[in-house]
Amino acid sequence: MPSVVRENLVIAAAELVRTDVGQKFLEAFRPYVEEARESLVMAPIDHTAYAQGVARQSTVFLRLLEGAPAEATKILETRDAAKLRSRK
Repeated sequence: MPSVVRENLVIAAAELVRTDVGQKFLEAFRPYVEEARESLVMAPIDHTAYAQGVARQSTVFLRLLEGAPAEATKILETRDAAKLRSRK
């Protein structure tokens, strides 16, 4: 069963990225993620774990934001269909 908490996060992220501010954030965040990935490759051995965490979490967050509009549409359609079924 999908997590309602995650679904609500996806819906909120979709609302955010549909705004001008959300788009500006994405434009600024994408290069940050690329830089985090490059930093991982160049990180000294004692800094690798930290750099890996930053790169991974940045990538996960970027994927959430970029995929949110399509995923939110599916979630809302599923919720609407469930509401209609429950009314019958």
